[in-house]
Amino acid sequence: MASTFVSLDVETANAHRRSICSVGCVRFEHNAIADEYYTLINPCETFNPANTHIHGLCADQVRDAPRFPNVLDDLRKFIGDAPVVQHSTFDSGAVQQAAEHWRIEPPAWQWFDSIEAARRAWPHFAANGGYGLKHLSAQLGIPLRHHHALDDARAAGQIILKAIRLQGASNFNDLQHKLNLTPRGPNGAILPTAPVNGPLNGPLNGHVVVFSGKFTELNQRIKQRTLAARAAELGARVADRVTARTTLFVIAGGKIGEKPTRAAQTACRIARHDGALRIISEYDFYVLCTPNQQPLL
Repeated sequence: MASTFVSLDVETANAHRRSICSVGCVRFEHNAIADEYYTLINPCETFNPANTHIHGLCADQVRDAPRFPNVLDDLRKFIGDAPVVQHSTFDSGAVQQAAEHWRIEPPAWQWFDSIEAARRAWPHFAANGGYGLKHLSAQLGIPLRHHHALDDARAAGQIILKAIRLQGASNFNDLQHKLNLTPRGPNGAILPTAPVNGPLNGPLNGHVVVFSGKFTELNQRIKQRTLAARAAELGARVADRVTARTTLFVIAGGKIGEKPTRAAQTACRIARHDGALRIISEYDFYVLCTPNQQPLL
């Protein structure tokens, strides 16, 4: 699968990300387009005129289209276990929120952002037009019918191909390592770049760790690695959602109990009934990662 990735784009009916009204996917194999998928979706929600003005879709056009749960089944088959490329993080958030809205399990895809790849491949665009899909496509010679889900998905994938050629990478997996691209889970959480099953003799061996929130302040202290990768290196198994098997739930910033997320609420509920699950702060986790578990500051 190292030479395969899928680019994905959605359009929405209104300001709610869950209101997906069309989706386009392009599968790339061996640095070329191998297959494409596009469908309209009936979001069962009101269309905002501003959204219709952007992408041209309205309620009448999607009235007989399938609903999101049916389309998600097709997307799972089309994507499989390939990494998924989006332009910005809007699309992964839309898929996640649509799945939650329809009360179905969100796909556990590994998401990458083509903007992150473009920033590192063409840093001069930061001061010359930016990294919007329309501008990048024009600068890189990529045909684009903007705000059509299939065209936008195709363009995002072509940006990756251009970056592969520019960096002298052999495939998407190689580009990921050359540009240090960040894999994210369905909820936006950073995924480990190291194997999720760590060494059997690691200090966190036997733990199942879930991270929640944006970890920023202390991250530089662990040799530029993500927390998830560090946990895996120390023997833990890193997961992207709380279950009965979770033993460590790590909250960013140390503000335990302040505006709890849905994941935090689930962790608290499990912790009350199972003493094996510990809820700790970001700082506490860093202490666990230090030799002899000594304070950092």
